[in-house]
Amino acid sequence: MPELPWEIISHIVALLDRHTLTQSALVNNEWNAASNPCLWSNLRSSALEDNLLLQGQPFQQGLDRNKRHIRNVSCVWGTPLLLSLLSGVLPDLDLFILSCKPGLYEPVGDVSPLFLILESSSRLRTLRLSTLPSPIENAERLLLTIARCLPLLSTLDLFADAIVSVPPIVVREFLETCSQELEILSLNITFCRLSFDDEEARMLKEPVPGSKAHPNLKSFTLPIQNNVSHTELVETLVLEGFLSSCPGLEAVFDCASVSLPRRSWMVDNLAIFNTVRGVLGDYHSTRLVVDTSSPHLHGDVLLAAEVSRYSVPQGQRQFAYRNIHIGVSCYPSMELTSQALIGASKRGLQGLYIADGGKFASNDIQSFLHHGQSLRSFTSPLPPTVMAADVIQSQWACTWITVLSIQIGGIPRPDVEFDALGKRIEAGTPLHSGTLEESRIIQRKVYAQLGVLVSLQHLALGNSPNSCSFIVDTGEQGPIYYNPLFQTNCLEMSLESGLGLLGGLTVLQSLDVSSMAHTIGEDELRWMESRWHSMRELIGLDQEEIDAIWLSVFDPDIETVPCGHKLTIDPLLLQCNVDFTY
Repeated sequence: MPELPWEIISHIVALLDRHTLTQSALVNNEWNAASNPCLWSNLRSSALEDNLLLQGQPFQQGLDRNKRHIRNVSCVWGTPLLLSLLSGVLPDLDLFILSCKPGLYEPVGDVSPLFLILESSSRLRTLRLSTLPSPIENAERLLLTIARCLPLLSTLDLFADAIVSVPPIVVREFLETCSQELEILSLNITFCRLSFDDEEARMLKEPVPGSKAHPNLKSFTLPIQNNVSHTELVETLVLEGFLSSCPGLEAVFDCASVSLPRRSWMVDNLAIFNTVRGVLGDYHSTRLVVDTSSPHLHGDVLLAAEVSRYSVPQGQRQFAYRNIHIGVSCYPSMELTSQALIGASKRGLQGLYIADGGKFASNDIQSFLHHGQSLRSFTSPLPPTVMAADVIQSQWACTWITVLSIQIGGIPRPDVEFDALGKRIEAGTPLHSGTLEESRIIQRKVYAQLGVLVSLQHLALGNSPNSCSFIVDTGEQGPIYYNPLFQTNCLEMSLESGLGLLGGLTVLQSLDVSSMAHTIGEDELRWMESRWHSMRELIGLDQEEIDAIWLSVFDPDIETVPCGHKLTIDPLLLQCNVDFTY
């Protein structure tokens, strides 16, 4: 192999996955020198068996040699040894990203290494701690440490897996003294308590020493506070000063639940509402739940009228739906309801659940995502299908969305040979002709649309199998099942088709590709591991056998039935050692 200039080698290794980097480091000294910084830039520890590797002398020697290259650390609290080892190489550690999440077991371990690392990581840009061992005792110290030691922090996400109670005076001090560089702040904490005396109120009214403005903050998330006495007073004292220092806010969320309607600090506290009025508009938010217990709203006309009831101005301060739950389906379609939902998306709708996505037209769903600037969650057990031609027509505005369930169809897939029922697709069939590169040109445009949703945590592009819709074929080799909803005109989810355009979804935790004709292989799994540092699970990689108790009427010996869809899944792929479940 001819020698390459150092600059070219460096560019090459920067594009390699972890597995290939390990191999390239063995080529020669020059490749080793170029590969090691990239190999050590991301450290992840996710399984209890990782402790054996971390305790070994080779790893600890490598850590000592390459500590200056480490920029991104991701670990679970089931294996706290990694943080302990990193705290031992301070102050040479220069972290940009730190993420700790729960493992298979309850969070355990000494948190002192975490605090040592935070106190020495003044250049840290991103911090995500979904939980903490003994959070009640450690949360107060954590908030004050972050405010004091992390002046360049731009993204902070705390306690996503379990709400934590913190004294209101601590929350106020943290909010008003935290990094001025913050752009995204998400706190799953509560500060309103059953008892609140005059002395606490007096202290909360005092100015906070070192209070700062936060001109860069774009998104702020805080759950609804406990509805107890003094709640509104405490909310105002804690939040009003902070929010008034955030002129650049684009989105404010209170994690409101459709099923648990409660007062919101965001819209029911008039002082706070007026402070963030520029973000919320003149809308007082409410919720709509339609299920089998509300028969008076069944039918497309009646349902659309209810969704649209606040579209006409009603006084100085208008009402608008912030969360809508539609648990019913209307026959034959829900065209009027779709149009009403598009209108609601323009007036601050944050959460939408629809039971039957099949009743919603592709172009309506596209319009909904195009206008839904405040949208935070869009879910459905039967996700609607949006055609690729519609997806690429206009830009989605829902850049703060965290949960999305849709199917993307209408993509030519000449590489797919069998349809949803296992029958061979004839040559020249629409959406199964043309060249693979022509298909991938379209796919890359779709990936680019998805790639702007950088707040996504849960993305479902497939549909979970439903035994009620299965078709069973009893052949000579025994019964097999087919899912008639199996997608054959979907994204390949391969790097060749443009999966790399989703590299910005750095907070993605789960991806569902169930019942999709995907072509995910080992390269894609390793790419996901190297780019999606918060990834926990990939759902639907293989079409699994299903429980066949429901067939026992015909044959009591049948226990499971395999899937008949012919996917090119390499059996060795299921043994690929990556850092998330699949």
